[in-house]
Amino acid sequence: MNLGIQMGLYQTPLGNDQARLILACTGIPPPARSAMYKSGNKVGEKIVEIAEQDMNEKLKQLKKKNEMLGLPSSHSINIQMDAFYQSRGITSRHKMGQGASKVIGVACEDETDQHHVISYHIVNKLCWVGAWLRGEGYDVSCPNGHVGCTANKTPAEPLSERETGYKIGEKLAKHDLLV
Repeated sequence: MNLGIQMGLYQTPLGNDQARLILACTGIPPPARSAMYKSGNKVGEKIVEIAEQDMNEKLKQLKKKNEMLGLPSSHSINIQMDAFYQSRGITSRHKMGQGASKVIGVACEDETDQHHVISYHIVNKLCWVGAWLRGEGYDVSCPNGHVGCTANKTPAEPLSERETGYKIGEKLAKHDLLV
């Protein structure tokens, strides 16, 4: 049941705390907060795994389509890319630098009418584990300065669409695709 709740929550803008409130208001004893977060992590990992498998399948279908058309393996495919910043605006009036702490780059193929997502890359400056450890008095630095670090860029480094596009290109190159 807990995994089912998490599957539903991943399809909505609600979070664990709101789900616990809804359950409590309907007279259903809500699961413990820690149990909900643990089951949410399990479901999230499985969703990422399934999405990766689906993207790999779409890449195989693109290669197969090119082979069926008699195109050489060096034939490039057309893609479109975009990036989403976790911020209303990219700058701030109150502090120097970018206002965003996360960027998600997505690449979609333009070879079919469906425009399937074939790759993505996430750049994250936030690490909740590192913030908690620093709050407890430990001298840790992110990214990857401790076990469980979720950041892959330091807070001072700028977010870059160029770098995000490069990482997506590296992923596609592993599948021998030229874009």
